[in-house]
This record gives sequence, structure tokens and C-alpha cells, in this order.
Amino acid sequence: MVKKPRTILLLWLAGILFLTGCTQPGFADERTWFHESVQTGSSAAEAAATTAREAEHSEESEAEPSVTQSLTRNRPSVESSAASVTDLVTKKAAVSDRLPPEPVTVKSQATAKPTVTAGTTVPAATVPPYAPRGTSGSETVDRLADTILLQLINGSMTDSEIMSAVFNWVRRQITYSSPASSVYLTGAEAGLRYRRGNCYTRAFTQVALLRRAGINATYNIEYEGRHSWALVGDYVLDTGFNVYMVKESALQDYISGGIYLYRTGPSPRPSTSTESRTVYLDEQTIPYQTYYRLNPDPASIYPNQIVSVAGVNGVTRDQWTHRYENGVRQPSRDLLVEDNQVVTVKVDQIVLVGQTIIEMASIPASAGTAMVETSDPALDGQRVPDTGADGILQIMRTITSLNEQTGEALDFGAPQEKIVMPAAPYSVYVYVAPSNALSESTPLTTP
Repeated sequence: MVKKPRTILLLWLAGILFLTGCTQPGFADERTWFHESVQTGSSAAEAAATTAREAEHSEESEAEPSVTQSLTRNRPSVESSAASVTDLVTKKAAVSDRLPPEPVTVKSQATAKPTVTAGTTVPAATVPPYAPRGTSGSETVDRLADTILLQLINGSMTDSEIMSAVFNWVRRQITYSSPASSVYLTGAEAGLRYRRGNCYTRAFTQVALLRRAGINATYNIEYEGRHSWALVGDYVLDTGFNVYMVKESALQDYISGGIYLYRTGPSPRPSTSTESRTVYLDEQTIPYQTYYRLNPDPASIYPNQIVSVAGVNGVTRDQWTHRYENGVRQPSRDLLVEDNQVVTVKVDQIVLVGQTIIEMASIPASAGTAMVETSDPALDGQRVPDTGADGILQIMRTITSLNEQTGEALDFGAPQEKIVMPAAPYSVYVYVAPSNALSESTPLTTP
């Protein structure tokens, strides 16, 4: 029997598959092996491409300042030869407190998301937001601390910057109030929630904020419980006495209120000398005003001005009493004696303005009776030069109302006229025919 070609083909394929199954890995293993090989090859190709791009970027960076040159001191840098552009933008350790002045231009596509196409400008790295790095020991206190730290610090700040920010916030925001809790979490919650308390409250609040920010802080208490302060290591942070990052061992002889403020063990009570000093603070100047009055002298001429009373600026300031013990000022015992005490009395300036306005007018001269004969008929009736003169009339007005703010005249009285110099009449030419003229009726005579 002759077998059909299709049957022969199927038997041939079955034999090939059988032999292959005996000498090669299973089919599932084959797919796995192939997929891994492709991935390995692709990864190697991508790594080679990435290395080439980074080498190109490194060569370009030699001509321009790199992003890492602008990073903050004490923060780890990211080397351009080992990181992609996306790493420079997103890696937390490379964030700068001071952003670079110009955006970074990327000429090749980054290897990680988000991708940056050729020629795209990447904006400068943004400061990472605050994120909790520790706990105060209470969920309630942590929540209250987060609301403050979120606005106070960010993820790129150093421990020193965080401590300074927290210290200043507590110093400015928590007002003194007594009594207050001497239990850590209770006092910290009260300080964060109500913003008032005593030295215990301020110390506990600092400790809670610093611990939540990831800084190992604690507090200490004076031997008899009369004072408390925050500590980071052996360094004191005491907002009540403005002591910041001073070693506790260096404060053992600091006296306030008749006690060694920072001693935690028994010690004899120190001998103290106290004194009060009066100081003046917050001086303010009150500028004088200028007022205008009419000069009572009738002969005074407007707008001439005379300063009658010189102006003097007023000065006020607050009077305080500062307390000192053994020559050391005790800020917590400052006393406001008088608010806005007048040091110099303000004197307004008075300016006298002339009350009279004088104007001059001309009185035209008129023809007199004097005649001057002339044989020129064209001059008949004309004024003889250098004869006569115009008069002068004085018009005087008196100011009745004056603007006291600007010194301008508002109203005037009726004008008064006075002839200062009367007009002098002038002579007139009169035509007279010559005496030797011949007339028709008069015969010509000769001598």
C-alpha cells in the first residue's frame, strides 16, 4: 500500500520532535532559556548604550558647570559618570538647598522614567518635602508635630538647620505661662496644641519636634526641678535663656534666680548679687506738623514767610527694667515699666505769612497847556519829546483768609488805591507859519 504524502510528512515531523526532546532541554525550559538570553542580551546592549551616553554627557559637562557642583555642603553628591540625568533630578541625596541658576538641557534620552526626549529642557531639581523620620513616642504628638514641621523644614535640610529652625520656632511661638506639666508627652502636646507653657513645656516641645524630624534629642532637669532644657548630645538648647548649642558642661556655673541653672546634681546655693538697670527700647519718632498763620503786621507782604515757632519731632520709647544677677542679665525677669513713654514732646511749626499784596499800575500822562511852536505842519498837535511823565498808582489788597495747611491766600479784601506819583502833563507842538512869508495882499518890500 502506498502511503499518502501527508501521512509521510507527519511521521517525519514526529520523529524529529522525538529526537529533539532527547537531546535538548524541555520545551518550557527552552522558552525560559530563550527569554533569559534575550533579556541578557538586551540588558547588555542597554548598559553599553547607557555607558556611551554617560561618556558623552561627561565630556560635555567638562565645558559647563555640572549639576553636582551646586549641591549643598554636607550633602552626598551624585557623580555624572555613574548616574543618569533622571537620577540627578530625582535622587534625594543630590537635592540642593540652592537651586542652580539655569535649567539643565538634556541632549540624549534618559534611561529611566520619566523619559526626556532630545532637546528637552529639564527644570531645576525641586526641594523634597518634609517626611517624618522618627517618632516623639505618641501618635497624637506626632500628628501635631507634623503640622508644624511640614511648614518649617524640608527633606534637604541638615540636622543643624533643622535644630536651628525648631529652636527659633519654639522661642517665638510658645509664650511663658505657669504652671505647666512636668511630664514629657503631656507637656509636649500642650506646647504644640496651645502654644504656651513654662521651661518644661518648651523643652518637651523641642524634643518632640526634633525626635519626629529624626534627631535624637532628650531633656534634662535641674537637681531640684526648678528648670528644664532640651539636649542634643551634650549640647543645650534652652529657648528661655537663649542658650543654643552650648555644651552643658560649660554652663555649670551659670546662675539665674539664685540657683545653678544647669546643674543636675546637688550643689551649695551660690552667693548672688542682683541689680536692676533701666533701659529704653523701641524708640519711635513722631514728626511735627507745619501750620500757616497770617502775619499780624499790616506791612508784611504776601507771600513772604517767617518761621514763628520752630518745629520739633516728638520721641517716644518703651522703658524697661532689666534684672542682672552676678552681672548676668536674666531675660525671663525683664519688666516693662512704661509703654510709649514720651521722651521729647512734639512741637508743631508755625509759619507767619504776609497779609498784604501790593501791585503797581501806571497813570498815563495827558497833554498840558504848554505849546511849542513849529514850522513843520506834520508836527502840529504832536507830543513834544522829553516832556511830561506817567504817574504811578499803588493798589493794595489785604488777605482775609489763609489755607493753614499750604499757606495759600484764599480771600482778599477790597482793593485800596494810592497815587504814589501823579502824572505830569506833556507839551504839544503848534504849527506857526514863518514870519517872513509873503502873502498876496502884502507887497514885497526890500530894504
